[in-house]
Amino acid sequence: MCGIIGVINASTVASSSVVNFIKQGLVASQLRGTDSTGILQVGPLPSDVYVHRMATNSTEFVEDLTSLSVLDDVDSCAINVAHVRARTQGAVSVNNAHPFTVAKEGENRLIGVHNGSLVNWKTKKDGNKFDVDSHWAMHHIAQNGIKAFEDIQGPFAMVWWEEDDRQRVRIARNDQRPLHIMFNKTGSRMIFASEARMLAWIAERSGFDHDGKVRTIPTGKLFIFDTSGPIITWETEDLPQAKYTPYSYQGSSGIPGGTVPVPQGYRVFAEQLALVMAGKPTTEDATLRYQLRASNWTGSTCDLDFSEDDYLPPFLGGGAEDTGDYRFSDMDIVPAELMPSARHTKVTDDEVEEAARVEVLGAYIIAEAETYSPSNRILYGCTSIDGREYDVVFRNIGKSAGRRLASDASIMDGVVVGVERDGTLIMSQTTKRIRDFLYT
Repeated sequence: MCGIIGVINASTVASSSVVNFIKQGLVASQLRGTDSTGILQVGPLPSDVYVHRMATNSTEFVEDLTSLSVLDDVDSCAINVAHVRARTQGAVSVNNAHPFTVAKEGENRLIGVHNGSLVNWKTKKDGNKFDVDSHWAMHHIAQNGIKAFEDIQGPFAMVWWEEDDRQRVRIARNDQRPLHIMFNKTGSRMIFASEARMLAWIAERSGFDHDGKVRTIPTGKLFIFDTSGPIITWETEDLPQAKYTPYSYQGSSGIPGGTVPVPQGYRVFAEQLALVMAGKPTTEDATLRYQLRASNWTGSTCDLDFSEDDYLPPFLGGGAEDTGDYRFSDMDIVPAELMPSARHTKVTDDEVEEAARVEVLGAYIIAEAETYSPSNRILYGCTSIDGREYDVVFRNIGKSAGRRLASDASIMDGVVVGVERDGTLIMSQTTKRIRDFLYT
């Protein structure tokens, strides 16, 4: 999980400052990643293109003297795109920090950031030349334009700038990664961030003269925002569908077989793949096997309007509802007699009791592996619940299996065996008995 935050300014310089917004927003975005921080800034002159990256958290980044010199110019520069990284692929280093700079035809550059974790990219053209999926994605877009999204598989929200179109910035996402925007009252400035509530909170806290609405970037479209006029304008293009490699189901479960579109390289049970035949969510988007029934977000200290936007079509409503307690339907719960033992899952009594209290004990979900810690044999990952991400951990995972699963950003299924104090779901991989229960 990573975070994106930024500001774009039209040619008419807004009267109020957003320097505090970008500084405070970067610090708040640290919740989405602490491994690296970076920013792209494009000023009025052709030579005014700055990329500053550090292999550190955003709190330390905003205190760095070089960072401060860039951040203090946010008001006068048309394009400002910042990123915080939580490492999923590639080592933690300055070279692997976002934004990534790649070459286009001629001497032009493309510079961009990505939130998400792609799959199968190593098998694509030039994939073996890069250590990070995001770096390859920017290169692939630079070489192939919007057609590159036919090969981009897995969660993504991307923001990038192209040197031969220097007054415009491009944004695209799919339904596995969020991105939200706000405008000022005159329409001459736009701020954006991965977290809707955080965006609204920092906008209020920093005194941003917003128009009162948080908007969600729609999926399936490329948005091209233009800063050359007195107000921010935009145009859209349809993103092409990713081309998946068909997988022929040959499993032995009771679900009928068939051909299902799943990318190569996914290490998942064949029975899971067949779920799509029954109209269930496909495993490539790392969603739950069934949708949760989530309560509306409560306790907000923000009075901004998150309802459907009727002022700037084609934007959709903010839709930023945080979930309350987890709720699974009965058919998603594995019976206690089939659950793995606490000795095997390394879960405490308190963690089991918390899972039972919030009614997730035994819940079957699908998650995406991210990183593996061999010292404590824990595989870290995430899952998406109604558009909101949750951290998950698989404990007591063997070193060879853990490293393989994390390096492939694999999709895993499992059952919830506990909940940590911070709300992280503790999971155990499914056994044959559990799969037989679920699929027959």
